[in-house]
Amino acid sequence: MPSKVLILSHPKLTTVVQQVMDNTEQLPDVTIRDVHFGHVVDYLNDHLHTIQPQMIITGGAHWTMLDKSVYQSALPILQIPITRYDVLQAALQARQFGRRIAVIHYGENLQSYQDVVQHLDGEYLFFSYSSKHDAAALLASLKQAGIDAIIGSGFICTLADQLEIPSVFLHSKDSIIKILEHGARLESSRMEIEQVTRKWAQEFMRHPLDAYESTSLSGSPCIRQPIQSHKRSKRQLALDDFLYPLKVPAYCKENPYLSIGVLESKEGIGHLTSSLDQLEADCGENLVYSIRKKRAHVLFFPRTQTK
Repeated sequence: MPSKVLILSHPKLTTVVQQVMDNTEQLPDVTIRDVHFGHVVDYLNDHLHTIQPQMIITGGAHWTMLDKSVYQSALPILQIPITRYDVLQAALQARQFGRRIAVIHYGENLQSYQDVVQHLDGEYLFFSYSSKHDAAALLASLKQAGIDAIIGSGFICTLADQLEIPSVFLHSKDSIIKILEHGARLESSRMEIEQVTRKWAQEFMRHPLDAYESTSLSGSPCIRQPIQSHKRSKRQLALDDFLYPLKVPAYCKENPYLSIGVLESKEGIGHLTSSLDQLEADCGENLVYSIRKKRAHVLFFPRTQTK
């Protein structure tokens, strides 16, 4: 059974996620994988086909590296947010170690959160880093300068631990809960869409399209008049070539939510056109069609899948 959610994590983040999941109900199925700093794109290229999630959740440097890379995925990739509450609760925790606190973030500093801590009793300094070497050098210089504690991502906290500097993980449990709940809502919506589109596809398969009764739709803005044979465009000819060799009705194997059908009328092209527009209005599907003589081949696109 494929995992619904893949969390690209770090041991520090994994600990918080597991604590949240142990104490929260109605969360999605989750697979957590700890990924080394700088290897998130390589990890997805090597392992995504095996895990087969429905969505990806990550944060910190992993998220920023994915966002700035050329990596592309058909899956939604959700960012674990950094909230003002995250910064506040981390600042209050770090204050127990001393007055001088450094807040460190990958890519860009969190200076925009300065107002969150400006009234706290302490000195809060904001820094950014761009590489593993840069982060190690920054923490070493901060230790030498007498910093009392570090606030940052899992990677930064691990470096701080190695240098024996007290550290506080930036993300709160509240942020983890919110992103997991958001992921659960997305998954629920995806499943509902899938059920609706499957229902319509099965309905077309059970009932031949030439069984539909139809009436003329005068003045309908959705009518697409067929192109006559001597005026057919390259696009219309391509549609003919695609639709007519197919067995009808049938599914498109490449997209199980598309369906193909046939409509026939002894009354000719005008009646076929009216029938197709009535069919589209009745069943709630988008469609394209190609007509030859008294027969129309139709390709249906569920509106919930159309971009």
